[in-house]
Amino acid sequence: MNYEVAERLAELRRAKGLSQEELAHELGLSRQAVSKWERAESSPDTDNLIALAKLYGMTLDELVHGPAEAVGHADSGDDADAPDGADESLAEASETTASPNESLLNQASGSGSANGGSAYAHASSAGDATGPLPYSPTPPVGSATYAETEAHVARKVAIAVVATLAVLGLLVALVTMLANRSSSVADVPSAEVSEAPAGEPTRVETPDQETGGGFVAANEVTSLSIRWVSGGADIVVVRDEETGGNIEFDEVVESGDNAEAMTYTLQNGRLTLLYGQPGAAYNMCNTSCAPKQLTVKIPESCASQLGVFELEAGSGHYVVGEGIVCRELDVDVASGSVRIGSIDADDVELEAASGDLSVGGMFGLLDVDVASGSVAVSCVNEVPSHVDADIASGRFELLLPADRGFTARVEVGSGNVSSEFPGTTSSGGRHESVYAGGDGSVKVDAEVASGELVFGTSD
Repeated sequence: MNYEVAERLAELRRAKGLSQEELAHELGLSRQAVSKWERAESSPDTDNLIALAKLYGMTLDELVHGPAEAVGHADSGDDADAPDGADESLAEASETTASPNESLLNQASGSGSANGGSAYAHASSAGDATGPLPYSPTPPVGSATYAETEAHVARKVAIAVVATLAVLGLLVALVTMLANRSSSVADVPSAEVSEAPAGEPTRVETPDQETGGGFVAANEVTSLSIRWVSGGADIVVVRDEETGGNIEFDEVVESGDNAEAMTYTLQNGRLTLLYGQPGAAYNMCNTSCAPKQLTVKIPESCASQLGVFELEAGSGHYVVGEGIVCRELDVDVASGSVRIGSIDADDVELEAASGDLSVGGMFGLLDVDVASGSVAVSCVNEVPSHVDADIASGRFELLLPADRGFTARVEVGSGNVSSEFPGTTSSGGRHESVYAGGDGSVKVDAEVASGELVFGTSD
């Protein structure tokens, strides 16, 4: 799935006032699945596309291509997922089918009604007297029951035709989406490349985005996304006067090799800072890319009310300063290290492949995935209401204030669970246990394969 569709799915969810966790609950999925859709790492299947279109009150075309390309608008009721014109088609089909039956019913007032109707009534009464018949006899032509049966069959045929057309439309939409995904990389607009002195990025100018360092008015930005492959980043919150109310960013190449210049885009309030060209096949774990150090300065007025703050870090060292307040925090580290001093976020997703991630602050919901890296979360003052952790062979450390506590249901393979929290108790078997410490207020659901889960205090 291309980034344009992924961004649309994220915007629709936010417009609906749903977190990734809440949307996942509505669809019966994991929050990770929703997150991967919105990062263009995977695509919803047919059933989920239909469910999303119904939830947002739009057609599949509007969901995939946006309102500008949609043919019509679906109602927001129970039939929101039906194609436009479906109700009219059913109505026409019902009227067309009912018309010959009406004439038959008119004829039924004569002998046909007496003979055919009485015969059918006799068969029905006989069945009532002797018990249920092994099959239902076909109503006589001309009877009211016969007309109702024909109309019912016609409606079923009409519904089947409409459903078939809907499926065909969905297939066309999916083929178009895949074609757009391929063309997003292959059909890059013609670019002008200029050679740069050693130690400076090579500038690649295209009509679709700006390249190199720059600034954007902070009052135009509601969300910030940073995707950096190699080198590192320093992200700091500063007083508005220091940058004149702008978000400033710049890059420095750490080696003597030429490197492709960073790019940045501002779409629908989301500022995206990229290591290189959008759509390029960068591997976040690839250390062969030239290291570049990114510096970002965010004014306090903007940092204190972000919708989404997203950081995808490859190799290198990344530091995020204090002062960011956001609705959603999404951090994904490949082989580097990320340190976030203090942040306030309602919905938090943290993923570590083989890198290290350390986060402090106040959180609402917390979702952690650890492959072979390590994640440490230190909660200050307020604690998350729920923590969901999946640990393969890495380590996850959850630190809570000493006057609070946790209740954890943990499924363990060959991994370990330990607690430095005062008064921790455990119950259950070797592979599924319940751990409790303090006031038990933080609910934790965790799966530990061969890694380690540690509870401790942040005081």
